[in-house]
Amino acid sequence: DTAILYRLALLYERIQDVRNCRKYMTRCVKAEQNTDGLVTEETAKARLWLARYECKNKNFTEAYNYAVGVTHGTSQEIEEARTIARECRRRME
Repeated sequence: DTAILYRLALLYERIQDVRNCRKYMTRCVKAEQNTDGLVTEETAKARLWLARYECKNKNFTEAYNYAVGVTHGTSQEIEEARTIARECRRRME
């Protein structure tokens, strides 16, 4: 379930275990693919977290792919994802 995976990721983030946090955020996004692309609030937030993480680590292609996948969420989250996507596209050129 994407909600459980996302909550586990947040728990790992809270204890500053970024490696396991990333692992569970990635699992959350992959679980979305197993549900015929049904986007939940958790998967949208996981994609945004992963986009931020990959951008911070200069993995611009991965960050871009996660950012453009954010189609649900608050207007702030969607705008942040668009900003990350633009920045990554600029840096990939």
